[in-house]
Amino acid sequence: MKATKNMNISEIKSTTDKFTAKHPVKDKFDLQGLQLCEYAENIRAAVQTGNDEALMQTIADIFNYGYMNGTKQAIKSESDKHNEIFNRSEEKHHKDLVELAYYLPAGIGADYLYMYAVVSLDHYYGKSLIDLLPLKQRRLYYKTLEAYEQQSKA
Repeated sequence: MKATKNMNISEIKSTTDKFTAKHPVKDKFDLQGLQLCEYAENIRAAVQTGNDEALMQTIADIFNYGYMNGTKQAIKSESDKHNEIFNRSEEKHHKDLVELAYYLPAGIGADYLYMYAVVSLDHYYGKSLIDLLPLKQRRLYYKTLEAYEQQSKA
């Protein structure tokens, strides 16, 4: 896909139409009728008075609104995806572990809990269990273990 800055208006419209057909906005983050009417009035007033600066500012406001709410929608979608995984689990240990890391006292963070888990797994199971993990988790495991070993040498 071309970068948006290299598209003309019809290409942007076509790309946007294709995207929104596949990814409709299903939640409260979309512009509603009242806001659209207010923006239309602001645009009409700016055009009638010839105030180009106000017109451009209104267009920028609409863009910024869309950007902000697109970000909020992405955060909500990610949260919903994680909640779906947690709720699907027969055992609630995934959610319990996340909540434990979140509510640890000040000074003890999730990074400490993760390092503790990695060191414990290495101590009790060694490489036999870790080699069963997906590549991304294995890399993080070995990186964390290496950082722990450097800390304990210091």
